[in-house]
Amino acid sequence: MNRLRNRLILVFLAATLAPLGATIWVTTTLLKFNPNYSAVRQLDTQAASLRNTGRELYQRARADLKGQAEAGQLAPVKYTEAGRAAWPAPVREFADSGAAEKFAFAGHEGDQLDYLVRRNAEVWLYSTALGVGMDRDSRYVGGRGRRPCGENCLSGQPNLRPSDNGPRNARTGLDRPTNIGGDGL
Repeated sequence: MNRLRNRLILVFLAATLAPLGATIWVTTTLLKFNPNYSAVRQLDTQAASLRNTGRELYQRARADLKGQAEAGQLAPVKYTEAGRAAWPAPVREFADSGAAEKFAFAGHEGDQLDYLVRRNAEVWLYSTALGVGMDRDSRYVGGRGRRPCGENCLSGQPNLRPSDNGPRNARTGLDRPTNIGGDGL
């Protein structure tokens, strides 16, 4: 009786585990040669190109705004210490930071670039329109679950959270973190 039971258990295991093993092997083999990976690579390449274009637009807009401000071609909005209570939050944060200058996105979805400069006890704010919302574009390129862009989108600061857009590991289905290069703000 024991021998028959053992044989039945062995036959059952062979009949279930062999097809399961073959199914897993075929699945992993097919995943390695998935033709859609070329499309994913092309999309990653396009996203990287768009990121680089956005970074270049930002760097040029930043240089132009600073140059126009220093040349006196733009009239600044001046915030004096006497009216500090009425200052917008970004101006107040800049004043409290102690930095000499700062660039920040503003406006609807980051379509405006602000240049904040400390002049004695005053803070001067210069602004220019970018023509495109940098926050919105970064969300589209950055993708799934990325933090709101703010001023660090194109700063080159590492953003190594698993929800960032980046190459995927096909076997686990998880994202691999990426680091977007650049020269900081």
